[in-house]
Amino acid sequence: MVRRVKAYRYRVELAPDEVAYHVSVPSLPGCHTFGDTEDEALAVIREAVQVHIESLWFDKLEIPPSDAEGETGPFVVEAIIPWAMG
Repeated sequence: MVRRVKAYRYRVELAPDEVAYHVSVPSLPGCHTFGDTEDEALAVIREAVQVHIESLWFDKLEIPPSDAEGETGPFVVEAIIPWAMG
């Protein structure tokens, strides 16, 4: 059995409001969250993106293409989907 992975990379947008930091992924409608600090918001969105992509994959729904291929930095998150072939 061969185990393969597929990585998806997305840009995130971070915006402070009156009480927290709102972070969203424009390429993944509905994927957004909040954090008390910028670092917390970015950490939480990484988990949210992973769960969002896994849910789409398990439900056999279309996964939006990466919009940040080859980019790095705090405003780029990556989701990795492993699957087995064989």
